[in-house]
Amino acid sequence: MTSIRCGYAGGNEPYPVYRDMGTHSETIEITYDSELISTRTLLEEFWGQHSGKNHGYGGRQYMSILLYTTEEQRQEAERMLHEFHASNRHVDTELAPLERFTEAEAYHQKYILRRFPRAVNALSAAYGASWYRSTAAAKLNACAAGEMSSEEMQQQLAGDASGAELAASIKW
Repeated sequence: MTSIRCGYAGGNEPYPVYRDMGTHSETIEITYDSELISTRTLLEEFWGQHSGKNHGYGGRQYMSILLYTTEEQRQEAERMLHEFHASNRHVDTELAPLERFTEAEAYHQKYILRRFPRAVNALSAAYGASWYRSTAAAKLNACAAGEMSSEEMQQQLAGDASGAELAASIKW
């Protein structure tokens, strides 16, 4: 994955914000290189981390929704949903095309990483106000959340000289 941002999608209002989302849901947008990770693998990761159930709170804000941008993504998601139903795994996830993604307010981005001010300050110095959109921020956030080891992070940032140098310089 090259970047991950949180935001709002799936609704009709043109300018959703956290305090007034309307019919949108809280979502994440994942940018990835399909030459390095398949849609199937990405969806397997999604379903491994996500129950697919609507738990009855928050209405559309917290609903289970999977939005696709390509026909291949739609077909693979539908195929997996059919597999779940055939194996009696019940999911409530709505599948729909992504029409518009609105990035959430900056203070919602990289929530876990924000607990590490040295990392945020280093990213901000290197990438400016949009530091949270960088690949380095995505990898550091995964490391901060315990989803990736420091070694894995360094390996994945090896092709990004400035990101790898920055990550190596941060004292957690």
